Amino acid sequence: MEAQNERYWELTARYLKNEISDEEKATLLDWVERAPEHKAFFLRTTHLWQLAGKAEDNFRPDVDNAWQRFQRTVKPTETLENAPKPEAKAVPLGRSAGRVQRLWWSAAAALVVLLGVGYWLGIREKTPKTLAFASGGRRTEHRLPDGTRVTLNRNSRLSYAEGLRGDQRVVTLQGEAFFDVRRNPDRPFVIYTPQARVEVLGTSFTVRDDTLRQTTEVQVVTGLVAFSTRNPADTVRLRLRPGYKGVLNAQQLAKLPIEDPNFMAWQSDKLVFKNASLRSVIFTMESYFNVDIEVTDAQLYDCRYTGDFEKPALEHMLQVVTLATNLNYKNQSGRYLLYGGGCSKN
Repeated sequence: MEAQNERYWELTARYLKNEISDEEKATLLDWVERAPEHKAFFLRTTHLWQLAGKAEDNFRPDVDNAWQRFQRTVKPTETLENAPKPEAKAVPLGRSAGRVQRLWWSAAAALVVLLGVGYWLGIREKTPKTLAFASGGRRTEHRLPDGTRVTLNRNSRLSYAEGLRGDQRVVTLQGEAFFDVRRNPDRPFVIYTPQARVEVLGTSFTVRDDTLRQTTEVQVVTGLVAFSTRNPADTVRLRLRPGYKGVLNAQQLAKLPIEDPNFMAWQSDKLVFKNASLRSVIFTMESYFNVDIEVTDAQLYDCRYTGDFEKPALEHMLQVVTLATNLNYKNQSGRYLLYGGGCSKN
C-alpha cells in the first residue's frame, strides 16, 4: 500500500508540474475516479498547489507549525496518512537511483500540500467573505458587483465571494434564477449548481436546479452558454444558443429546443397560450402558482385553449380557462379539481 501511494504521489506531482505523459495521466485520473477519498485528495492537492503559486514572494511558511495545525483541522484520508512529513534525511550512497527518485517525488508532493496549507493558514483572515441572497417565498432581484442582474425565483438561493474577485466571476445557485450577465471577455461568468457548471461571457438565460429530481436546466434567451457537469474529468460541453435548452439528468446531458413559450413566465409575469392543450395549460399553472390541479376525466386534457394573462391571479385564471373549455372547478383543501362536460359539448 505504501509503494502504491508513493506511485500516485509521484503522478500527482508530475501532473501539477505539467510533466506527465498521456498514459500516466490516464492512470492517475482512473485512480482519482476509483474512490471518493482519492478524488478528495487530488482536488485538495490541486487547489493547494494553485494557492501556493499565487503566494507573495516574501511569504515564508512555517512548515512544522503548519503541519501540526493541518493534522488538527483536516480529516485524514488513507493517502494523507501515508504521506511523509518532509524532513532532512541523509541518503546512503548504496541505495538505488529509483528509490531516491521516489522519495524525492513523495517529499516534493508532500511539500506542495504543506506550502499550500501554510499559505492558507497565513491568509485566511484576508479571505473574502461569502455573500448570499435567499428569496424565500417571493421573487427577488439583485445586482452583483460586476453589474450582472439576477432575478431569483421563489425558494432560491445565490451565493458568491464578496466582490466577485479573481480570473472568473463565480456564483453558486440553488433553485431557479434568471441571469442578465454583464459582458467581460477577460473574466467569464461561471454558475455552479449541485450538479452542473454554466459558463458565459455576457448573455441572458435561466438556470433551474431541481434538487428533488436531481436535474438542472439552462434555457438561453440571448448570447451563447457553455453547459457541462461539475466533474473536471468530463470533457463534454453543450454550446447553447437562443431558443435551446440544456438538460442534465443523472449525469446525462441533452440539448433540446425550447417548446414552452412560458418558460420565462415566473420572471415576466405573463402567460401566453396559443391553441394549447388543457394538459399544457394545467402544467404551466401548477408550476407558476405552485398548486395541484386535477381533472375528473383524462379526456379533458385534449381540450384546447387560447389566451393571454398579464400578472395572472390563480382564481381569475381558473374562471377564464374553465369557462372557455365548458368546465367547472372547485377547491378541495388546496387542491383544485376540474370537472364537467368539457370541450366535447362546445
